[in-house]
Amino acid sequence: MKLVFRTLFFFALIVPLAATAQQEAKVQKIGYVNVNELLQSMARVQTVKDDLEKHGTQLETQITNMAGELDRKVEAYYNEVNTMSDAVRKDKEREITQLRERIERFQQEAQDDLTAREKSLLEPILKDVREAIKKVATDNGYTYVIDTSSGLMLFNDESYNLMALVKAQLGD
Repeated sequence: MKLVFRTLFFFALIVPLAATAQQEAKVQKIGYVNVNELLQSMARVQTVKDDLEKHGTQLETQITNMAGELDRKVEAYYNEVNTMSDAVRKDKEREITQLRERIERFQQEAQDDLTAREKSLLEPILKDVREAIKKVATDNGYTYVIDTSSGLMLFNDESYNLMALVKAQLGD
């Protein structure tokens, strides 16, 4: 009789604990998404790439034209340098230097412009991706979603945030 009582008592304790542990294991779902692959498959991203390529080509054409102008001025300078007066030579050297500086400034501005354009065109798409990931995660009960292309956490259930507990442990 004691053996039966102990066995029943044991099962009465263990079964609820095992069920609770099983529920806890089910509560934490981890999902993943390869965001780079997702972005590559989106038509909107291809449209942005096409736009950036077209804009970049226009900027490159402008830089090429400016470089051609510089080459012509440098060539003319070297062809005529021996026949120039000091004042004309200095003026031509200043003109060439200014053109080089203008090309360098334009190259930097073009790069900055291209970067800003890419950011402004991609930001709405990235926002939509983040919102879609969050919605899918919450709708399907995922606790965490990880980006496999970067290893970054894309979504996490704040109820598992340990910050307050760690701060308390540290006494802060």
